[in-house]
Amino acid sequence: RFSPIKTKIDLDNVHTQLIKLLVNSPHIIESHSPFIVTSFIETIEPSSSIENANKKKPLPQKKDLPIRQRNKVFEYLEAFSKVKNPSKLHKSPELYGMLLGLVASGDDKQQQMTLDCIIGWREKGLVVFGEHMKGLANESTFRDCLSTFDMEDMRTKVNIEERPALMRVFTRILYGKMISRRGRQNGSKSGLKARRMAIFSFLRGVDENERKYMFELMMLPFKRLIDEMNRSMVDETIEFDVSEELWNLLPDDHKQLGFLNVLFDLVKQLQTYIIPQLHDILRILICIGGRAESANQEKGCDESIQTHIKSEDISDDENENDGNPEESYEISGNSRTRSIRLLCIRRLTQIFEIEMDFDFQPYIKSLYHTLINGRLPKLEIENTQNPSALLMLFRAWSSSKTQSLFLVSETPILIPKLISIVSSKGVKDEVVGFILTILENLLQLKGDEDMDIRETLDNDIIEKTIVPNISSLLDNLSSIISRNIESKTMNQHKLGRKDSTTRVISILAQTAKFVNEPDHATILSDLLLPFLKRNNNIVSETTKADILRILASFFPILPALQPGVRLQKLTKMHHYTIMSQMFSTLRERQSRQHLLSVFSSFTSLDLSLTTVVNLITEMNTFSQDRLDERDFTSCMGAFKSLNQDLHSSLSPTQWLPVIHNLIFFLHDKDEYAVRAHSNFGILKLIERAKLELNEMSDEDTNMETFSQNEEMTYLFLIIYVLFPAVKRCLKNPSSVIRGEFIVILGELIKAFPTLPQFSDMVVLLGGSDEEANFFLNITHLQVHRRMRALRKFAEECRSQTTKLTSTSIANIFVPIISHFVLDQSAVGVGIVLGDEAATRQLSLSQNHRASNESNTLVNDAIAALGACAGHLNWGHYYSFLRRIFAIIPRRTSKMEKQLIRLIVSVLDNFHFDINVIGVENSNFEKKIVDQEYRIPAQKFSESEERNDEDENENEIENDEGKFEEANAFAVRVHGVVIGKLLPDLYKYLTLKEGDDSATVRVPVAISITGLLMRLTKTSFNVQLPKLLTTLCHMLQSRAQSVRDSVRETLVRIAGMIGPEYLFFIVRELKGALTRGYMLHVLGYTVNNIITTLGDRITPENIDPCIDDLTRIFVSDLFGDVAFDENGNSINTTRASEADADLLKQKSTTMREMKVFKSYDSFEMTSKTMSFSNLAIMLLPLKEIMLETNDVKVTRNIAEVLRRISVGLCANSHIQISELMKFIHELMSESIPLSTSKDKDKKEKKKKTQHEIQMEENFLVLGTRKQFELQRQKSDLRFASANAHMFVEFGLGLLNINLKRGNLEVSADNVEHLQMLDPFVNLLGKCMYSKHPEIIIVANRILALICRAPLPSLEAALPVMVTRLFNIIGSGIGANGDGGTASKMIQASFRLLTIIIRYIDNIEIKKRELLTLLSIIKQDLNDPERQSSTFSLLRAILSMPKRQNGGLPVEKDSPLVSTEVYELMDDLIMKLMITSHSPESREQCRDAYLQFMVDYPHGPARLRKHIQQAVRNLSYEFEDGRESALLLIQGLLQKLHKVVVSDFGESIFLALVMSVVNDDSPKCREMAAVLLKDLIKRMGNADRDKIMTLLEKWCSQIPEGNEDHENLDSRKSGWNIVRTGAQVVGLMVESLKSEMKKWIQPLLQNLLVSIESVINQQKTESIQLLDGSRGKLSEDTEAAAIDGWEVEYYALSTYGKILTVFPDISIQQEGVKMWSIVVQLLTHPHQWIRGVCARLLGTLFSSVDSSTLMFISTKNDKVHPYFENHKILPHLSSTLCRLLDGSFVVRENYKGSDSLTPDLAMQIVKNLLFVGKSISSAEEKGIVLISDDIQEDINNDILIEVDTRELQERSDNEGDDTNEDDDTDDEGKEDDEKIQIHNNEKDIEEAQTKKKTALGWLFKRMSFIARLDVSNRRGYLRVLI
Repeated sequence: RFSPIKTKIDLDNVHTQLIKLLVNSPHIIESHSPFIVTSFIETIEPSSSIENANKKKPLPQKKDLPIRQRNKVFEYLEAFSKVKNPSKLHKSPELYGMLLGLVASGDDKQQQMTLDCIIGWREKGLVVFGEHMKGLANESTFRDCLSTFDMEDMRTKVNIEERPALMRVFTRILYGKMISRRGRQNGSKSGLKARRMAIFSFLRGVDENERKYMFELMMLPFKRLIDEMNRSMVDETIEFDVSEELWNLLPDDHKQLGFLNVLFDLVKQLQTYIIPQLHDILRILICIGGRAESANQEKGCDESIQTHIKSEDISDDENENDGNPEESYEISGNSRTRSIRLLCIRRLTQIFEIEMDFDFQPYIKSLYHTLINGRLPKLEIENTQNPSALLMLFRAWSSSKTQSLFLVSETPILIPKLISIVSSKGVKDEVVGFILTILENLLQLKGDEDMDIRETLDNDIIEKTIVPNISSLLDNLSSIISRNIESKTMNQHKLGRKDSTTRVISILAQTAKFVNEPDHATILSDLLLPFLKRNNNIVSETTKADILRILASFFPILPALQPGVRLQKLTKMHHYTIMSQMFSTLRERQSRQHLLSVFSSFTSLDLSLTTVVNLITEMNTFSQDRLDERDFTSCMGAFKSLNQDLHSSLSPTQWLPVIHNLIFFLHDKDEYAVRAHSNFGILKLIERAKLELNEMSDEDTNMETFSQNEEMTYLFLIIYVLFPAVKRCLKNPSSVIRGEFIVILGELIKAFPTLPQFSDMVVLLGGSDEEANFFLNITHLQVHRRMRALRKFAEECRSQTTKLTSTSIANIFVPIISHFVLDQSAVGVGIVLGDEAATRQLSLSQNHRASNESNTLVNDAIAALGACAGHLNWGHYYSFLRRIFAIIPRRTSKMEKQLIRLIVSVLDNFHFDINVIGVENSNFEKKIVDQEYRIPAQKFSESEERNDEDENENEIENDEGKFEEANAFAVRVHGVVIGKLLPDLYKYLTLKEGDDSATVRVPVAISITGLLMRLTKTSFNVQLPKLLTTLCHMLQSRAQSVRDSVRETLVRIAGMIGPEYLFFIVRELKGALTRGYMLHVLGYTVNNIITTLGDRITPENIDPCIDDLTRIFVSDLFGDVAFDENGNSINTTRASEADADLLKQKSTTMREMKVFKSYDSFEMTSKTMSFSNLAIMLLPLKEIMLETNDVKVTRNIAEVLRRISVGLCANSHIQISELMKFIHELMSESIPLSTSKDKDKKEKKKKTQHEIQMEENFLVLGTRKQFELQRQKSDLRFASANAHMFVEFGLGLLNINLKRGNLEVSADNVEHLQMLDPFVNLLGKCMYSKHPEIIIVANRILALICRAPLPSLEAALPVMVTRLFNIIGSGIGANGDGGTASKMIQASFRLLTIIIRYIDNIEIKKRELLTLLSIIKQDLNDPERQSSTFSLLRAILSMPKRQNGGLPVEKDSPLVSTEVYELMDDLIMKLMITSHSPESREQCRDAYLQFMVDYPHGPARLRKHIQQAVRNLSYEFEDGRESALLLIQGLLQKLHKVVVSDFGESIFLALVMSVVNDDSPKCREMAAVLLKDLIKRMGNADRDKIMTLLEKWCSQIPEGNEDHENLDSRKSGWNIVRTGAQVVGLMVESLKSEMKKWIQPLLQNLLVSIESVINQQKTESIQLLDGSRGKLSEDTEAAAIDGWEVEYYALSTYGKILTVFPDISIQQEGVKMWSIVVQLLTHPHQWIRGVCARLLGTLFSSVDSSTLMFISTKNDKVHPYFENHKILPHLSSTLCRLLDGSFVVRENYKGSDSLTPDLAMQIVKNLLFVGKSISSAEEKGIVLISDDIQEDINNDILIEVDTRELQERSDNEGDDTNEDDDTDDEGKEDDEKIQIHNNEKDIEEAQTKKKTALGWLFKRMSFIARLDVSNRRGYLRVLI
């Protein structure tokens, strides 16, 4: 009755809400379980169940499952997890099975929710490990839970019956994680591959029964197939047969791919644990592979396509199809089947590679049938590019003994097919290596290598695999050898162990015994013999040993080596020659043993070789007792037999293997005996060859006839065997071996001087002089001998008449000398003895010396190699360079420097004339490519040189013969230089290997430049830009060392090529260095280049680049390069951030940024350019001046203009008239701008700067015209603000020209005066400028020209003076403090000073002068302004006298004012004393003296001034006293004598006090000099007064008193006496002979004073000669100190008197004085001893030593002091005591040093006189041995005995050092008694000898000399 309501109900949402309701009500689920469980089962499709997985319906993908359906499943699972007892539910077993299928899913959430439901069944294992299972299901905790899961704990807690349920759930969780797609693209630990590895690693630790659950899950898709195969195969040993019915039971391709990919990780991890399931796995794989192979065959897919698939689509490690059998794959059908087959074979290969005990035989037939047989027909075609999967399977079989027969078990054609692959067309090396690996594996399966293969246990393998296919093996493997021989790189390619040729030879060596066919043996022997001739660096000895083994097997069947062959034919066979040659090249013991076995087979051909075979066998015998040690008994016996007997009987054919053995033994650097015997044997051969040569005719010695001779000769062995070996061994790295062969080379040259190979080297033998023999000296132990050999060789090479050929130099001498440079061990001293032995012989100091000598040796070697290069032909020269370049890659840092020097030396000796006309017109670039003679471009190697040396020589000689014309040769060399040499040099120069290497490599550019300069002009111009561009770009380096090196090199290159290329260098630098810090580098570098070129630059060179240079300098100074010169501002508008950061970091480290050289560059450029380019230089500056008025910028512009002005003034190319005209025009244009007023000044005053800026910012210009007007107005504003700089520039030019004399202001040069006169008005205008700098320079110029006779000056000077006073006044007012510190005022002062001093017609009023005085008064204390201030002051002081016509100034003069006197008295006098500046004090003294002399002074004022000067002598500081003394000196010189006489006495006393009491030695010395000057200027009356005063001083001797209270009065008394004596000495020096009338009383007073001092010292017990060294009281000591000064000055004065009046010496007072002098020789004070010794020297110089007569007198009387001859021995004894220091010196006495060098020298001179006098007296029979010196003689005897005793004791102690120290006391006492008796006996014997004074003196002097040496002084010994 009701109509239905049409509403839209969301049924899914209703269902979801109902299930959520059930979650909270689990009891409803239990009561209605049939309906709910059935609904759940219907929700999940049956196909999703694991149990139904064997159905063919494909599993749904997760991405295909609808989201709603997936959410419903989650909702049901959540509801079931809440049920407490799910086992009671409807269809509980079916529900549990459904849940087990869901838990194996790869969905994490589904696994976790399903696991919650399964745990609800409450099975014990699941309950115990439930939480752990949940952790496994969670992706984030999976790895941790898996790693911590303990199987032992599980087995303990869970029973065996309950364990299957737990493991069934556990493995399903692991399976779900294994197939989960989460992280499949992630390579981290949580990725798919990592999870699989972790799971399979875990399964290795579980039991087999527990592991089977995983295998069941993996193979569940193949369950039907497995069941069917199990039914058909009851026994597993029966062969497995595949049928197409089984293929139909396979799942789809997607599941197959997933299974194969998962199987990779399974097999990789489980290895042998898969054996229980291996039968099923193999059957599945065979079925899968067979089906895929069948499908591929039907579709026509070959192996080559599958190879492509392998590399692009399939990866074993982590494939795009990650192994999830639940997934579908997007691969196309064809690709899928190919991939399945490929992966199937790979899995089989992987299984076969596992070493396990499993029988694969039942499956091999099926494997062949399904996978192999179909591919065999095209096997060699499908496997040429890459090894296929089948080849990998075959390799796995070949590596196993149990599987290797699988290769031949089913078909005999498999191995031939495999072998034939290596000879297929276009086969890759990788495939060839794969086949060789299979063959090597088969051969390695045999037993011991040394055993016969036919007798080994594995004989069956070789017999069935290798032997049946030996012919195919030889045919195909020989093709590999043939291909390698035909290869062009065979000579350079090293055959390593993995090289195909080496491996083929190794295979042939193992299979050679199976070869029976002579043809095969002949072909292979011919192919292998060339490998024996290769160098060991190319073909290893192991490979050669294999070849020898092959030949040993082939020789019995070779047709050419059958018995009956004549020996002569044998010598022509390459078999015999090559085998003999092997004895000199093979080094290893095993190889030589194989060679001996091969060589012994020649005895069957010729029995005469038996002796040789036995001989070389004994030479190569090794000891049976010691490992790898030669049997020296047998070896030495063989050498002895050869050198004594056999050498004369052996034929040349027999000598051939012997000589090769001797060459080999010469390489033994450890055994000298072996080398010596080998050398001796070679010398025997040389002797035989020499005899043979003497018997030959000239025709026989012809090389062509000689080489065509059928019979071998001794000379043949020398030329074609020994000599090539010598040349080859000269390159040996061992210096010992090289030395042996160098000696042999010398012997060859001696023996065969006429042979063309040696004739050119005879000159180096030096004739019979071994000292000149190069070959002996070059190997000598002494370094200087080697250096001498190198130098002489270099001289010979440089000689124009040298006979040395290029071939000899290149092949012999270059290798010898190169080792000194390239081998560091060769530069030491061990070239002959060996490096280690020589090093042990050197001490540390010798090593240091050897290091210095080594450096010199390297230098000589480099010079010698350079000389060699200058004599080489082109082929050898270029080869030498290439050899050096080949060493560069393996160089060391130290060697690189030497290599650079060597390259430079070789390039500097490039001597080929290629600068010919023909080259200019030839297309040499194309010709060098088309010519046959073209040196290969590949890298040069030493091995290539060793192997092809002779061929290269012939090639070079033949090629040079092709170019007979000089033009053709020049074209060829020119082309090689351009096309090869220069690119190599550029490549090395531009290597990027670090800054240190670049610094070393850069100097090569200099040699490149030298090489370019030898090219034609066109080539030079083409190649030079590349070099310069390279260097310029290298300046971009941020390493300071690199930039410095490049800059230095570039500067040197600029000097080499000259200033003509300056324009190009500047352009390249500007293009390379464009921004940032590079602009600083640019300016710095350009400055260095211009500085280097210097005067060589002409205007023609620099004019074209003036614009570029100016822009560079401006960019450096004003560009946006981050920092200015002071580092104050940063601007990076043009620099990048990286450059700016670099500048900030390195502003203090980059040299180019610390100093701006562009200022100097402006100066040097302006010094050489033409005058017409001056505007170009100034234009950029003008542009900057129009753009800104920044203070820093304008300051820099001013400095630039100043430098330009300096350069222009020094420019000799500019006429002074042009320059003056330019200056006048420049100033005339700029002065109005610099002095004009700003029209908007008032308006600007009303507005602030901020307001003006804001107006400019917001100004809207209507039209372009308005904008232009605004810009012009702005430019005009900056132009007027900066115009003054051009005025300064012009004034600077004018000023410098005046200072340097370019403009003469004298009246004689009228032309210059005419040019200067127009500038007077301009200078006057400049004085009114508002810029102080202009005023300053103008004043300086006016100061220079104001005295010139210029017409304009007469009217202009008064105006200028007025302006000067205005400037001074306004300047002081502007400063505010009343000071005159500004430069403008100081310049005005200087100009005013010159005007006042020199211009007479200028009237300056007194008021103005007084104003000036008041102004400068405050500047007198300022050191910075004192110079100009004092000059102005002195000019003012000179005005009165100058205006008075030079006459003295009167008091009433208008210019004499009180202010001047006050200034001098109050300030100048004070500054003269108190100022700390020497210059200030000097200027004050000069002004004060001028004031004292020129101005009038009354008596009172004069006295006041002089007294003030005298009082200043007691000023506190030394500088003030010194200034006062200098003032007094000036007054004494300039004041009248009358004035000096009036004030002389006061000055005298002040000076005396200064001489005596001043602390400063300098002041005392100056006072003494002034005192002497004062005495000279005094009159006689004044002198008499002074002498009377001095007599009183000298006679005031204090009386001795034991009362110590009067010591002060005594001290003052002695001071007066000392003062008198000192002043008397000064008067004697001053007056000299005028002192005659006062000498006698003064001398008497001096004598009395000295005697008084000595007597008082005796009275007070001051023992001068006391040897006890006792201490004195302080008062007594003070008295002694007071006395020594009196003695010293009195003796000094006496010496001065003797100098003027020598006759005093023989007067009575003089004789007494000499006695006192001798007495005071031993005074404690050093000064007194010194003056006494000098006085004695003066005495001895006035007395004849032989007659003792006074020389000055005319009578013949002996000097009164020497009338008693006994005084001579006394003098000698006293002087000797002074020398040896035996007199007493008190420890606390000041100045008590006993001896100084000067005193010692004087004493020795005195002793020389005394010795001469004693000798003369003893010759006259006078006995000089007196009682007073007998004691000294006795003391000397005792000293002599004691000295001898000490010497004997020291000798005995040295002899008894090893004896026992425990000597008994009785023995010691007996020794002492004997010693005392011997001493007494010696003394008696010495006393009985006759003693003379001269003999005693000599003995004493000898003793003193020895004593001096023991004291380590040494100068006495030298003097004596």
